[in-house]
Amino acid sequence: MSFEAYLQIEGIPGETLSEGYENWIELQDFDLSASQTASATATSAGGATSGRAYLRRR
Repeated sequence: MSFEAYLQIEGIPGETLSEGYENWIELQDFDLSASQTASATATSAGGATSGRAYLRRR
């Protein structure tokens, strides 16, 4: 699946020239994980845990 994603970090200039995102960092790939335990006998409301976020720039 194709996508365009940009990241702006204060103090770190990027190379993007795309309109509206000049000098942002262009991302090539990202991965974000999350998990929530499940039980057949109890609820797990509010038990979600976020994992690491991985970003790769062009």
